[in-house]
Amino acid sequence: MNTCVSDWSIAQSTNLNKRDSTEQKSISVWKFCRYCSLNSSFFKGLILGILTFGLVLAVVITLWLTSDRKTTIANVPSTNTILTTSTTMAISTATTTTMATSTTMTTTTTTATISNTCTGGSTYTTQLLYLSMTSTLSWTKYTFNYTAPNILSAKLTFALRNDPDFWYLDDVSVTNSSGNQLLSNGNFEQGILGNWIYCNPNSANYSGAITSNYPRTGSYSYEDGSVGSSDYLSQTFAVTPNSKYSIKFWLSSGSNSSSFAFVTISS
Repeated sequence: MNTCVSDWSIAQSTNLNKRDSTEQKSISVWKFCRYCSLNSSFFKGLILGILTFGLVLAVVITLWLTSDRKTTIANVPSTNTILTTSTTMAISTATTTTMATSTTMTTTTTTATISNTCTGGSTYTTQLLYLSMTSTLSWTKYTFNYTAPNILSAKLTFALRNDPDFWYLDDVSVTNSSGNQLLSNGNFEQGILGNWIYCNPNSANYSGAITSNYPRTGSYSYEDGSVGSSDYLSQTFAVTPNSKYSIKFWLSSGSNSSSFAFVTISS
């Protein structure tokens, strides 16, 4: 009997310990859950902290992305290409803008000097264009605005050299502010040089001539394949001092190396 009482006492003690443990756990959970209440200060503080951290993080990320984008944009190179050629003039002033079918080029004016049997004796010389080509050139239009100095006549000169192939020149035009054409046979449709003057100071082979091989418009153009040195084509026209003139012409080259074009206006 004593053994049974002892066993019952042990069992009761074990049950009481289990109940106490369970009650303690329930109390602990209840205490913790007090903080989980939506109305508790702890929960409100937790939510406010999370929101504040998220807002600060969003501002930091936004500033970082904005700064990075500006830096990227600033470092992107322009895809537009402008070829600039420094040219020269003596006393006279020319504002030049070149318009082309595939390439845009602008030129500035400085002093240019040309002297040989074809160009010697000029007092005023303005360089309009200089090309040193390493690739072929399809028909391309060039336009220049020229202001005449204190002179009564001016000479437009083309100096061309193309060792492996030919230059082609067509539709040359010089007009005054009224739009009057001042050149004769500028499109070479007479089939001869006419008022154009040809000069070959070094007797270069494959020199310039009127041809029907490759006109831009009409039936004729000027073809020049001068080898080793340039030959010259020029025409003189009347001007009024300090008046403005528009000069236009078209050039093409079939060469991919060693071709040069030099265009001036002088008096």
